[in-house]
Amino acid sequence: MKLLHTPMKIMLLTSDYVRIILSGVGLCFYTLAKEPLLRLSFMKKSWKDCSFGEVVRMPTAASVQQSVMNFGILMIQGLVNSFGTAVMAAFTVAVHNC
Repeated sequence: MKLLHTPMKIMLLTSDYVRIILSGVGLCFYTLAKEPLLRLSFMKKSWKDCSFGEVVRMPTAASVQQSVMNFGILMIQGLVNSFGTAVMAAFTVAVHNC
């Protein structure tokens, strides 16, 4: 365990985190530069600019998809629960470690 606390290991972890953060910041700048829909606009928007059907359609599709996924997860959990406590514990560990 002393190997994990060496300064070299800490330096490597820090540089990895910095690299990940800088990659994310660069991706954000690139996306904002290339996608005009994602740019901030300070012009006043009105409901007339967008269709009400479009505003309702997107969240409705997402909620239906999420409901189907949750129902499937409940069905699988019910099937696993019928095998007993040992299988339930193993399934929980397997699902949470993925």
